[in-house]
Amino acid sequence: MYFKRVLPVLLSGLALMIFLFSCAGPITFGPGETSEEEISNLLEDALDSLESGDTDGAKDAFEDALAEDPENPTANAGMSIILLYELFRDYSDEIGQFTGIFRMVPVRFKSFREITRSFSLMKYFMNMKQFPPPLPPEPPVPPPPFLPEENPIETWNQLYENLYIMFSELWPRLKELETCLEYAVTGNASLTIHPNNFDWDGDSVLESETPLELSDGTNTYSVVDLLYDSASPEGTLVVVQSGGDAWFDFETISGQNPEEIVFDENDYLILDKGAFSALLVVVKAVLSISDLLLTWDLTLSTNLPNPADYEDTEEWIQAVLLQLAGDDYIISNNGDGGEWNELDPFLRFRENGSDYLEDLVDSVVKGLEAILWLNEDIVEDDPGDEHDFTSRYYFEEPLLDEDTENTLQDIVETKQVELPEGEQFTYKHTETETLTATIVGIDFGILAENPDNFENLKAFFPTLDLQNEYYEFPDPAFGGLLVLEE
Repeated sequence: MYFKRVLPVLLSGLALMIFLFSCAGPITFGPGETSEEEISNLLEDALDSLESGDTDGAKDAFEDALAEDPENPTANAGMSIILLYELFRDYSDEIGQFTGIFRMVPVRFKSFREITRSFSLMKYFMNMKQFPPPLPPEPPVPPPPFLPEENPIETWNQLYENLYIMFSELWPRLKELETCLEYAVTGNASLTIHPNNFDWDGDSVLESETPLELSDGTNTYSVVDLLYDSASPEGTLVVVQSGGDAWFDFETISGQNPEEIVFDENDYLILDKGAFSALLVVVKAVLSISDLLLTWDLTLSTNLPNPADYEDTEEWIQAVLLQLAGDDYIISNNGDGGEWNELDPFLRFRENGSDYLEDLVDSVVKGLEAILWLNEDIVEDDPGDEHDFTSRYYFEEPLLDEDTENTLQDIVETKQVELPEGEQFTYKHTETETLTATIVGIDFGILAENPDNFENLKAFFPTLDLQNEYYEFPDPAFGGLLVLEE
């Protein structure tokens, strides 16, 4: 359920990042500039193509430059913009199904500068105790019934299989984007882009000063009303060709509060180490979700009780447990999954599951490292340019305090999370014995070191005595994942 809630937010966040950073426009070299004439010419061609809206031509030129210099920061930065744009173009329908992008754009309620200074971003990212200003209230939507379909297990299996196929196709593209962003960050690349100098409405005409228009299927809205006013579309928004290509007004977003929205040459962004680090955090988050969906099979056995026959989830789970337990009311497990294996293929590795599990650990570690890079850039960009949204112009203080920064650095280096206060864990409770340990840490690096030990997660499920409410976990440390103190 957690990932079901989080996935829409993550995909919408990726779409928003694309809107802010993956638009083409006049781009200038920054610190990553190369002096080799051949590569410089290729990059000049790539940037000219990108400015004119020829993303295919820009991509070809960037690929030629990267073939000569795979680690070139500027070429990787430019390629990351192309790859982000292509992801948005190819998955816009899927993104739109989750939530309206424009309902999440912060400038609709406050400028970016006001938001960064109205709450602690460190707490937002690390502790999740404070949140951005709330969205305007939406009409209440009644929750859907428990599982209303006639055969909800088959419905879920089909949905999961569709997600599996989609993320299987998405994964290699995310890995390519990840590589480009990493080289852009570590090479301190810097690009200047004009988001409105791009053919967003696909009519082959560049209209950089005319507002973009979108439709929800019933009404057509100007992007000015959507982003900078109070329009509230009802359905999924799609770009229409009746308007222009402009949507990014720097003066409004930066908090200058102009009397009217005017799209001009001042509407540009500076993308530097911080911006590319922020994008990398989002990509790593999506990769983590992809890895989870691709590692273990989430297909439910059609031999299970039909959820539609039960009023709520709890009743259905009880019915499943009783079916597994049989006449003796015991679900046994000696460390190989035991009677839990009747749920197969649920929670067993899919094809290349061990590889995806290793990448999951890598995505978590490098995602945390990208947060450190972002914080580093904010500290360095002092006082910062107002066109650089990851500078001290917008952040009065670093993203992370010193203790949090040190904690993240330790996690990145050790791939372990320490729990100083500990968590009590009762791993055996029977008629004659109750055993408890303290969880003092999580060694998630073990997932990458010995991925095959986690091929069947049901091997870690407890033996259950449903009649007496007794239980015993066969491996309290869950394959070394938990660090315990007796």
